[in-house]
Amino acid sequence: MEECLHAREGERNPERVGYRSGYYERCLVTRVGTLELRVPQDREGRFGTEVFERYARSEKSLMSALTEMYVQGVSTRRVKAITEELCGHGFSACSVSRIAKRLDTELEQLARRRLEEARRDLAGMAWQVAGQIPKLCDWVEDSIEQTFSFYRLPCQHHRHVKSTNMLERFNQEIKRRTHIARTFPNGASCPRLVRALAVGTHEEWLEGARYLNMPVLKEHKKEQPRALDAA
Repeated sequence: MEECLHAREGERNPERVGYRSGYYERCLVTRVGTLELRVPQDREGRFGTEVFERYARSEKSLMSALTEMYVQGVSTRRVKAITEELCGHGFSACSVSRIAKRLDTELEQLARRRLEEARRDLAGMAWQVAGQIPKLCDWVEDSIEQTFSFYRLPCQHHRHVKSTNMLERFNQEIKRRTHIARTFPNGASCPRLVRALAVGTHEEWLEGARYLNMPVLKEHKKEQPRALDAA
């Protein structure tokens, strides 16, 4: 307020541009609780505060940290101790569960994504060879769901992912994390954790050690629309 009016309270100053007009009360409802705030105001309405915006950013960071702790398998008892130390307020197991539900929408989209182009290519291939090798076509149509991940990658990646080593390591990590959790509060909490782990593993595979050449995959994705246009 002093910066806004160019004067302290009660100060006679030729540079003053206005006068204080008391305070108004505002309740700021957050996931941590309800804060009772007294906001200063001036007669001309020049003064504005960014505290709400800054708090919203800080709260968002706190919620992201809690979500990350949930995904990493930190126990709710430990989460409560950490939050009490950081912000003077502990989160119960139910609170952590509610916060983690924010992941559901994004993770649900990943789990239910369509593999918009694989089905189309499969149908085209089956139509071409159905008369020659009908048994193979039947087998492919029944088993294609299991091969989509491999099918979407460029040929240069096939020799790296033809084994199940990476998948087995991922399954071991899921087993380890779910064993840490031991008991899930409801049916949605388990797939939420597994999907979150899948997203994290996906990012590690993209940004970690270059087991797969990502520029090749990027060029492969660019070529797919061109092939469709040509067709």
